Amino acid sequence: MISVILPVLNAADTLPDQLGALASQSFRGSWELVIADNGSTDGSPDIIRNWRDRLPLIFVEASGTTGGAAARNLAAKWARGEVLVSCDADDVVDVDWLEALAAAASEHGFVAGALDYFTLNPHAPRWKREMLLGPTHWLGRIPFADSANLAVRKAAFDSIGGFDASLSTVYDVDFSVRLAQSGHELHFAPRAIVAKRMRRGLSAIWSQSAQWGRDEVVIYKRYRDSSIGPGVVRTRGAEHLKVVATHLSRLPASFTAASLTTAWVEFAARHCGRLRGSLEQRMFLP
Repeated sequence: MISVILPVLNAADTLPDQLGALASQSFRGSWELVIADNGSTDGSPDIIRNWRDRLPLIFVEASGTTGGAAARNLAAKWARGEVLVSCDADDVVDVDWLEALAAAASEHGFVAGALDYFTLNPHAPRWKREMLLGPTHWLGRIPFADSANLAVRKAAFDSIGGFDASLSTVYDVDFSVRLAQSGHELHFAPRAIVAKRMRRGLSAIWSQSAQWGRDEVVIYKRYRDSSIGPGVVRTRGAEHLKVVATHLSRLPASFTAASLTTAWVEFAARHCGRLRGSLEQRMFLP
């Protein structure tokens, strides 16, 4: 059996699209959907209950937990499947998503799917919308499975204690590193596609990006003495300049004024977050 775990917090505006996509899966094997609600106050629990007759649904009250990592961990405890599959409430999975992840997970213990930034974000910069196929990398080097689109055998998940609930963001990076260190190689499944919804509004983008940057320093400090440590940062400055130069070269073709503002708010917020995290952790991550 496959157990899809889905954390929810005030997702009433987007949740119906995701639940509809899950109800339309081409997968014909045995599966269940375990939804952990983090204490929504916008009617999300009622929306979930209305889908009980259309989905193999288990609803878990998770208001006593804080954050996506804790909600996913609680959902995993209720899961009955041998394989856990993770997605988000504000995205939309492809019709063949579960079929592709199940096929990959039958041969590999840890699988990352593809993220489509185009479908749900028509106003995003083109360079970002074109990020479709290929594994996601942290700091441009370390492949990891985004928690919005991954599959892992439950035994492997349990063996490392699941996601680190002390992290607000990038807990999927930490999770991927710990799995890799325990001998579970990450496999990429390009047919397992999730349409990813980017944050709307500069305030929301700033808040999320700044927290990413802050948490990245925690992750780097945690693993700096392992194989992902100093070697990554030693070349980060040059790589970063290349990325900036690439983005600048695409400005005429890929940015509107609004998307340019969004891109640089995200950029500035992430680096402000890294600066704050560097001060808190007493180590520098550029």
